[in-house]
Amino acid sequence: MDKLNSKNLIELVKSAKKGNKNAFSELYEYYITPIFRFVYFRVRNRVDAEDLTQSIFLKTWSNLSKYKQRKNPFSFYPVGSRGDSFGAWLYTIARNTVTDFWKKKKDWSISELAENAIKSKEEPIDDLIEKEENLSELKKVIELLTDEQQEVIILRFIDGLSNKEISRILDKKEDAVRQIQSRAIKILREYIKK
Repeated sequence: MDKLNSKNLIELVKSAKKGNKNAFSELYEYYITPIFRFVYFRVRNRVDAEDLTQSIFLKTWSNLSKYKQRKNPFSFYPVGSRGDSFGAWLYTIARNTVTDFWKKKKDWSISELAENAIKSKEEPIDDLIEKEENLSELKKVIELLTDEQQEVIILRFIDGLSNKEISRILDKKEDAVRQIQSRAIKILREYIKK
């Protein structure tokens, strides 16, 4: 399923909230790739990302009764956009799950990651994002950003969401998202120049 229109999404969510596993399965198929990608770039390990993604969808299923559908789940987003209210809710669960993962992981050292990223051969950020073969370098450079900056860069350039969609997911004003993005890109360019 490549695209969902707002009517189909509303019906799938309503049906899934009533316990329809097939409806939830369709939602899962629609959102699995962007949610996995978001998690993968935050945890930097495929196995952990797979485990966390499954956990996110289990939490979503378990808490679906708490989800409140907006009248128009896409509100100011185009039809088929993943920035809908259900998608924003799902990304919020993903963000919280990743945050919990890192709180539990004590052995992560930003200084080691920074050292490796600075020593590695790096290219301009635009080239890194466009080239699949350079994703590992991109991950190393992204790790140098704050959590908030990482989220904005991943959602914007890797998941391809608009600033409006990101503002909804992060519960921030669109101008704030633009500022975070601008600062992050500036930091990335400075590291890449070294």
